[in-house]
Amino acid sequence: MTKTTDIIINHSYKVPYQKVEGFEYEQYDDVIGVVSYQPIIEEQMPYVLETLNKCSKSRQAVIIVNRPDHMSCMLSAQFQIHTNILYVTVNLRSQATKYLPLDAGLFQHLATYVMDNLKKPPRSVSITVNVGNFHRIK
Repeated sequence: MTKTTDIIINHSYKVPYQKVEGFEYEQYDDVIGVVSYQPIIEEQMPYVLETLNKCSKSRQAVIIVNRPDHMSCMLSAQFQIHTNILYVTVNLRSQATKYLPLDAGLFQHLATYVMDNLKKPPRSVSITVNVGNFHRIK
């Protein structure tokens, strides 16, 4: 049986926020997976916290995941506080529907980490994901 793929260009969606108590960076079945993001993300999270704790209105609390030698699906994540809400904006080069649960867990984990480590955490979280090439495999 041949698989067919529906592709949506420039797709955006929301991930409902849930506090994540533990998160394991995992390997996807046949591709790199979010395990490859772990060192890149973890080395930049102190900067995000320092930036937001110093100035909660900063627009510079951003992690860049993509590297010239590592073409990842996740490109960046920006963390902003406005009207007492932590806005997390994740930008992906590419995403397949079968990886949505693991990706959502990662984004919720990042939001939880920031909320748990802010000196004055906002009252709520909004997570938006922007995907350049979103594909549904049937």
